[in-house]
Amino acid sequence: MKLSLILAGTAASVLSVSVARAQAPTPAVTPDHIRLVLSALADDSMEGRGTGMPGSMRAARFIAEQFRLAGLTPAGDSGYFQHVPMATRMLSPNSTLSANGTTLRAAIDFSVAAGRADPRSLDGSQAIYGGVRGDTANALTADQVRGKLVIYSGGAGGFGGRGARGGRGGRGGPANNPLDAAAGIATIEGDSLAPRTVWAAKHTSSGFTKDPSAPPAQPTSATVSLTKHAAEVLLGTSLDAAKVGTIGPTIHSTSPSSSAPRSAATSSG
Repeated sequence: MKLSLILAGTAASVLSVSVARAQAPTPAVTPDHIRLVLSALADDSMEGRGTGMPGSMRAARFIAEQFRLAGLTPAGDSGYFQHVPMATRMLSPNSTLSANGTTLRAAIDFSVAAGRADPRSLDGSQAIYGGVRGDTANALTADQVRGKLVIYSGGAGGFGGRGARGGRGGRGGPANNPLDAAAGIATIEGDSLAPRTVWAAKHTSSGFTKDPSAPPAQPTSATVSLTKHAAEVLLGTSLDAAKVGTIGPTIHSTSPSSSAPRSAATSSG
């Protein structure tokens, strides 16, 4: 499974000011002015101010104007703005997973979370059942999960939603975590995907990158959400019959998404 990746070398603008003030008189800060600023930034026209999105740029221009009115001295590379590299990722709506002739659809049967690096491909891998998340007494070994999609039930409370994902399937643990060798870590969310998972699958995810000149990050284990039906298709058996270590049939994945460079609109204020 692949995520479309769009790199923007100067995709976002961060407001930057110096502590020095210009000589122009500074307007008084009043409750009405504070109310104006907060109401403007919370307005629907700002579209949530998502990173690198048009709404965030409108908000940035508004804040830059407030800086100007306050007499702050610009300290960015373009007036009040500082350009930073950003990566935008999203799951292709046409992505599919299939096993034994049954096709699963993105945002309906499964979703793959967008991270800072490309996820490992699931094409040609197999699913392995990891049992209940957090059950250390029956934990799989690195050799068992290597190159496979590890599927977990959500825990004691049932399948569990996004809260059961536990930060990429417990990947925040110590070094040499056996799950680091997996092609992907999947959580069963229930008979259907959680609304938040569906929303995330249909929208882009943006984040700043540290060094645009550095080599691309190595792919990491895919973070996958599944319905109960999808899990049973990939495991080749019902969850009631699945045991820890059960291995499913070969998985085929398609993702006709493309990658292309892009620069988001910026403003020099």
